[in-house]
Amino acid sequence: MYFDNQDLHNGYAIAPPRFRTGIIVGHDEYWSNEMRNAVEAARNQGLSLAFFAANVCFWKVRFEQSPTSGQANRVMVIYRDADKDPYFNTANSNMVTTRWRWDPNPRPENMLLGVMYNYDPVVDQPLVVADGLHWMFKGTSLRTGSSIPGLLGYEVDETLGSTLPNLRVVFESPYTFNETQLVRNSHGVMSRMPNGAFTFATGSIQWAWGLDNDLVTPKERRLYMNDDIKQITRNILAVFADPPAPGLEPLMSAYNVVANDCPSATGGLVLNTFSSGSLVANDLGRAMNDDGTMSASVAGGRLSLTSTANGYWYSMLGNSGGTCFDGSLYNALTLTVRAPPGTDFQIQLQSRDSSCMNTVTSIVSAAQYAQTQGGWSASADRRFIIPFGAFPNLAPGKLTALVLAKVTPVGATVSIDDVMLTSCASMGESGPISQPPVDNPPRVCSSSALAVDTFANANMEMNDLGLYTSDDDTMTAMSLSSGQLRLTAPDPGAYWYTLLANANQCRDMSSYAAIQFSIQAPVGTKLILQLQFRNDRCKGWEGSSELQLAGFTGAQQTIRVPFTDFDTAVPASRLFAVSVFGLSGSPAPISISLDDLVFAC
Repeated sequence: MYFDNQDLHNGYAIAPPRFRTGIIVGHDEYWSNEMRNAVEAARNQGLSLAFFAANVCFWKVRFEQSPTSGQANRVMVIYRDADKDPYFNTANSNMVTTRWRWDPNPRPENMLLGVMYNYDPVVDQPLVVADGLHWMFKGTSLRTGSSIPGLLGYEVDETLGSTLPNLRVVFESPYTFNETQLVRNSHGVMSRMPNGAFTFATGSIQWAWGLDNDLVTPKERRLYMNDDIKQITRNILAVFADPPAPGLEPLMSAYNVVANDCPSATGGLVLNTFSSGSLVANDLGRAMNDDGTMSASVAGGRLSLTSTANGYWYSMLGNSGGTCFDGSLYNALTLTVRAPPGTDFQIQLQSRDSSCMNTVTSIVSAAQYAQTQGGWSASADRRFIIPFGAFPNLAPGKLTALVLAKVTPVGATVSIDDVMLTSCASMGESGPISQPPVDNPPRVCSSSALAVDTFANANMEMNDLGLYTSDDDTMTAMSLSSGQLRLTAPDPGAYWYTLLANANQCRDMSSYAAIQFSIQAPVGTKLILQLQFRNDRCKGWEGSSELQLAGFTGAQQTIRVPFTDFDTAVPASRLFAVSVFGLSGSPAPISISLDDLVFAC
């Protein structure tokens, strides 16, 4: 069913169970409070959203009655500058029409899409795949690093600041920025809410050219129609229409689940053959157990588990002392299973965060894989080859345990054998996966300080590393004076960042222990310092470590922030940007000066 903006504004019911998916196409830049509230409320009830566009929900507008007929909602109002709107500084400030990311009442659009507008024009650049193991790429020719010509433009989005939960960057596409030829990145993302609703955003307006070239001009652009883009779109809509239960990824992993041996495996690491008869040690000599939660036995080189209400079984890869197992030479888990028809259970791979202390659990459903082989059998083996990409948020370089849990129905007996990690070229990699080392806080720091930005360059858009720096026009003012950068923030949503690495690259800062800079800020000012980092393969955005700073004196101060002071452990070998945002204080707007931003011991 087709909806227009007035339908959303006027409260037409779009939430499940009536609809499963909302598709937003075109240059949908202007949204009222009512429109956004309706869409976010529907997603909170399980509606998945597919944004096949960019620069969406950039301007906040309101609808007013016609001055001639008096008919409601006939005039779209937007002042753009908040202080020009009659509702500014009134009890109805939520009706002020300006950018969604700005005061008053900022609601950055990336909290709706996962990305937010950052630049135009971008002229027919390629989309670049950042996460080729994602399920959306099933049935395509695409792998991590693959390029799709012409579909990045003309307005593009990026992940900036706070965003949606469980976000995966699936496209990270570099493009040259205006006459400086500096490099920036556009992002396409997939995220999933705790209630199971998906959100996909292309990060590019030109996605539609990959689907249909009818009337596309000039005619050279008709060559951008692309079978892989069509297949990705089919995959997304199919999963959104019939999503797996919350916490489970779709069976549609990017590389087909196969019932036979991987045809070009380069070797494997045996975790469990159960040939020793032990119930407490695996083939690595690490602990395995069900902690008495299930009925377990080993016979004939197989482990049998009979389920109870809250039973589980685990086989350790790391150990309880905080070490991780580096599984980065492999890209799939294989195991052989027998189970009665109607059985299901979770196959979990556990990994740790950058500190190797906090556990992240990644889950797939065993029943989904059995379905590809004709369903379960209690007497015939089903052999699974599950790519690491099917396990959401898995860090292969920091594995800790394999877990089988939540076997249903209670009383079902599952038999497993030959559990291995394998490196399989048919999973989309030509050989072993190369990954950065496990990130541990540096023990020894002896490097000379690395200058990121001394602001001695007259070009505000280039730092001392020769990389891009900007506020994306979020600041009221940004200027250079006497070798210092001066920023004036209209609200806490304004930000400034400086890159440490280009697209699909990291900068290894593990030989340093802290970030240091000089700042002059008014008394009472607060701000957030952020270090952004990429995933284990340095191919996409993973997250950020943040720290709120306060206690400024109004005079020039040198601030040194050890990596250990940030809210989450800093994966120092995978950094790619430094950002400052969240400026607050009184009176507004807040102005600060920055100088001599370095990484140091």
